[in-house]
Amino acid sequence: MPKIFDDETREDIRSQMLDNGFSLIKRFGLKKTTIEDVTRASGVAKGTFYNFFKTKEEFVYQIVIYKRRLVKERYMEMVSENGGSVDRRLLRDMLYFIVNGDYNLITYLNRDDMAMLAARWPKEYLANAENDEKMLLWILERTPQKRGTCDWRVFTNIFKIVAMGIAERDKLHEDALDATIDQFVDGLVDYVFEADVYPLMAAAH
Repeated sequence: MPKIFDDETREDIRSQMLDNGFSLIKRFGLKKTTIEDVTRASGVAKGTFYNFFKTKEEFVYQIVIYKRRLVKERYMEMVSENGGSVDRRLLRDMLYFIVNGDYNLITYLNRDDMAMLAARWPKEYLANAENDEKMLLWILERTPQKRGTCDWRVFTNIFKIVAMGIAERDKLHEDALDATIDQFVDGLVDYVFEADVYPLMAAAH
Protein backbone atom coordinates (compact mmCIF):
# COMPACT_ATOMS: atom_id res chain seq x y z
CA MET A 1 0.00 0.00 0.00
CA PRO A 2 1.53 3.39 -0.98
CA LYS A 3 2.77 5.51 1.89
CA ILE A 4 0.72 8.67 2.36
CA PHE A 5 2.55 12.01 2.68
CA ASP A 6 1.16 15.48 3.19
CA ASP A 7 1.64 17.89 0.28
CA GLU A 8 4.65 19.68 1.78
CA THR A 9 6.44 16.42 2.58
CA ARG A 10 5.70 15.06 -0.89
CA GLU A 11 7.17 18.13 -2.53
CA ASP A 12 10.27 17.97 -0.31
CA ILE A 13 10.84 14.29 -1.09
CA ARG A 14 10.23 14.81 -4.81
CA SER A 15 12.63 17.77 -4.98
CA GLN A 16 15.25 15.85 -3.02
CA MET A 17 15.08 12.88 -5.39
CA LEU A 18 15.28 15.16 -8.43
CA ASP A 19 18.29 17.04 -7.05
CA ASN A 20 20.04 13.82 -6.05
CA GLY A 21 19.22 12.23 -9.39
CA PHE A 22 20.81 15.16 -11.21
CA SER A 23 23.97 14.95 -9.08
CA LEU A 24 24.28 11.18 -9.49
CA ILE A 25 23.76 11.22 -13.27
CA LYS A 26 26.23 14.08 -13.61
CA ARG A 27 28.82 12.12 -11.62
CA PHE A 28 28.29 8.53 -12.77
CA GLY A 29 26.26 8.78 -15.98
CA LEU A 30 22.70 7.73 -16.73
CA LYS A 31 23.31 4.01 -17.20
CA LYS A 32 25.25 3.58 -13.95
CA THR A 33 22.74 5.54 -11.88
CA THR A 34 20.03 3.28 -10.49
CA ILE A 35 16.74 3.96 -8.77
CA GLU A 36 18.27 2.39 -5.65
CA ASP A 37 21.09 4.96 -5.81
CA VAL A 38 18.58 7.81 -5.95
CA THR A 39 16.39 6.57 -3.08
CA ARG A 40 19.42 5.71 -0.93
CA ALA A 41 20.85 9.22 -1.41
CA SER A 42 17.43 10.67 -0.59
CA GLY A 43 16.90 8.57 2.55
CA VAL A 44 13.71 6.90 1.32
CA ALA A 45 12.70 3.34 0.45
CA LYS A 46 12.93 2.18 -3.16
CA GLY A 47 9.16 1.73 -3.28
CA THR A 48 8.71 5.42 -2.48
CA PHE A 49 10.21 6.29 -5.86
CA TYR A 50 7.21 4.73 -7.61
CA ASN A 51 4.82 6.91 -5.62
CA PHE A 52 6.26 9.82 -7.61
CA PHE A 53 7.57 8.45 -10.93
CA LYS A 54 6.42 5.56 -13.10
CA THR A 55 9.80 4.80 -14.67
CA LYS A 56 13.43 5.86 -14.63
CA GLU A 57 12.90 7.51 -18.02
CA GLU A 58 10.04 9.65 -16.69
CA PHE A 59 12.24 10.55 -13.70
CA VAL A 60 14.99 11.81 -16.04
CA TYR A 61 12.48 13.96 -17.92
CA GLN A 62 11.17 15.41 -14.65
CA ILE A 63 14.74 16.33 -13.62
CA VAL A 64 15.10 18.34 -16.84
CA ILE A 65 11.79 20.17 -16.31
CA TYR A 66 12.44 20.72 -12.59
CA LYS A 67 15.85 22.30 -13.21
CA ARG A 68 14.45 24.46 -16.00
CA ARG A 69 11.70 25.73 -13.67
CA LEU A 70 14.29 26.69 -11.06
CA VAL A 71 16.25 28.60 -13.70
CA LYS A 72 13.16 30.49 -14.85
CA GLU A 73 12.35 31.39 -11.24
CA ARG A 74 15.86 32.81 -10.92
CA TYR A 75 15.37 34.79 -14.15
CA MET A 76 12.12 36.22 -12.82
CA GLU A 77 13.93 37.36 -9.68
CA MET A 78 16.69 38.97 -11.76
CA VAL A 79 14.17 40.80 -13.96
CA SER A 80 12.16 41.95 -10.94
CA GLU A 81 15.31 43.25 -9.25
CA ASN A 82 16.06 45.17 -12.46
CA GLY A 83 12.70 46.97 -12.53
CA GLY A 84 10.85 44.46 -14.69
CA SER A 85 12.89 44.64 -17.88
CA VAL A 86 16.12 43.33 -19.40
CA ASP A 87 18.92 45.74 -20.32
CA ARG A 88 22.39 45.05 -21.75
CA ARG A 89 23.96 44.20 -18.41
CA LEU A 90 21.17 41.89 -17.35
CA LEU A 91 21.01 40.16 -20.73
CA ARG A 92 24.74 39.45 -20.50
CA ASP A 93 24.31 38.11 -16.95
CA MET A 94 21.43 35.88 -18.05
CA LEU A 95 23.30 34.48 -21.03
CA TYR A 96 26.33 33.67 -18.90
CA PHE A 97 24.02 32.05 -16.37
CA ILE A 98 22.54 29.83 -19.09
CA VAL A 99 25.96 28.92 -20.48
CA ASN A 100 27.75 28.37 -17.18
CA GLY A 101 24.86 27.43 -14.92
CA ASP A 102 24.93 23.80 -13.88
CA TYR A 103 21.27 23.05 -14.56
CA ASN A 104 20.93 21.35 -17.93
CA LEU A 105 20.96 17.57 -17.54
CA ILE A 106 21.01 17.09 -21.31
CA THR A 107 24.66 18.23 -21.38
CA TYR A 108 25.58 15.22 -19.22
CA LEU A 109 23.89 12.65 -21.45
CA ASN A 110 25.82 10.92 -24.21
CA ARG A 111 24.51 9.90 -27.63
CA ASP A 112 23.51 6.43 -26.42
CA ASP A 113 21.56 7.95 -23.52
CA MET A 114 19.70 10.32 -25.83
CA ALA A 115 18.96 7.53 -28.33
CA MET A 116 17.50 5.40 -25.54
CA LEU A 117 15.38 8.27 -24.22
CA ALA A 118 14.23 9.18 -27.72
CA ALA A 119 12.99 5.62 -28.15
CA ARG A 120 11.16 5.54 -24.81
CA TRP A 121 9.96 9.11 -24.23
CA PRO A 122 6.70 10.38 -25.75
CA LYS A 123 7.45 12.88 -28.53
CA GLU A 124 6.39 15.83 -26.38
CA TYR A 125 8.92 14.82 -23.71
CA LEU A 126 11.80 14.93 -26.17
CA ALA A 127 10.70 18.23 -27.69
CA ASN A 128 10.28 19.91 -24.30
CA ALA A 129 13.54 18.56 -22.93
CA GLU A 130 15.67 19.69 -25.86
CA ASN A 131 14.00 23.02 -26.58
CA ASP A 132 15.39 26.11 -24.84
CA GLU A 133 13.62 28.48 -27.22
CA LYS A 134 10.78 29.29 -24.84
CA MET A 135 13.25 30.39 -22.21
CA LEU A 136 15.15 32.59 -24.66
CA LEU A 137 11.91 34.06 -26.02
CA TRP A 138 10.80 34.80 -22.47
CA ILE A 139 13.96 36.88 -22.06
CA LEU A 140 13.49 38.73 -25.36
CA GLU A 141 9.88 39.57 -24.49
CA ARG A 142 11.21 41.45 -21.46
CA THR A 143 13.82 43.36 -23.48
CA PRO A 144 11.93 46.51 -24.56
CA GLN A 145 15.02 48.32 -25.89
CA LYS A 146 16.01 45.62 -28.37
CA ARG A 147 16.53 46.92 -31.89
CA GLY A 148 13.74 46.48 -34.39
CA THR A 149 15.72 44.16 -36.67
CA CYS A 150 16.46 41.69 -33.88
CA ASP A 151 15.24 38.32 -35.18
CA TRP A 152 14.48 35.82 -32.40
CA ARG A 153 15.40 32.96 -34.75
CA VAL A 154 18.90 34.36 -35.27
CA PHE A 155 19.20 34.95 -31.52
CA THR A 156 18.27 31.35 -30.67
CA ASN A 157 20.41 29.91 -33.48
CA ILE A 158 23.51 31.71 -32.25
CA PHE A 159 22.84 30.54 -28.72
CA LYS A 160 22.35 26.95 -29.89
CA ILE A 161 25.72 27.11 -31.65
CA VAL A 162 27.28 28.07 -28.32
CA ALA A 163 25.46 25.22 -26.55
CA MET A 164 26.53 22.68 -29.17
CA GLY A 165 30.11 23.87 -28.88
CA ILE A 166 30.08 23.41 -25.11
CA ALA A 167 28.56 19.94 -25.47
CA GLU A 168 31.41 19.03 -27.86
CA ARG A 169 34.11 20.83 -25.88
CA ASP A 170 36.51 17.91 -26.30
CA LYS A 171 36.78 18.87 -29.99
CA LEU A 172 37.65 22.51 -29.22
CA HIS A 173 40.71 24.26 -27.79
CA GLU A 174 39.70 23.92 -24.13
CA ASP A 175 42.17 26.55 -22.91
CA ALA A 176 40.48 29.14 -25.15
CA LEU A 177 36.88 28.07 -24.50
CA ASP A 178 36.09 30.78 -21.93
CA ALA A 179 37.42 33.51 -24.24
CA THR A 180 35.41 32.03 -27.12
CA ILE A 181 32.22 32.05 -25.05
CA ASP A 182 32.94 35.68 -24.11
CA GLN A 183 33.03 36.57 -27.80
CA PHE A 184 29.72 34.85 -28.52
CA VAL A 185 27.94 36.30 -25.48
CA ASP A 186 29.15 39.83 -26.20
CA GLY A 187 28.15 39.34 -29.84
CA LEU A 188 24.66 38.22 -28.85
CA VAL A 189 24.21 41.22 -26.57
CA ASP A 190 25.35 43.56 -29.36
CA TYR A 191 23.04 41.81 -31.83
CA VAL A 192 20.02 42.32 -29.57
CA PHE A 193 20.70 45.94 -28.69
CA GLU A 194 22.68 48.05 -31.06
CA ALA A 195 25.54 46.57 -33.09
CA ASP A 196 24.95 46.71 -36.84
CA VAL A 197 26.84 43.49 -37.43
CA TYR A 198 27.73 40.49 -35.36
CA PRO A 199 31.36 41.09 -34.21
CA LEU A 200 32.72 37.65 -35.18
CA MET A 201 31.25 38.05 -38.66
CA ALA A 202 32.71 41.54 -39.00
CA ALA A 203 36.15 40.28 -37.98
CA ALA A 204 36.06 37.75 -40.82
CA HIS A 205 35.87 40.48 -43.48
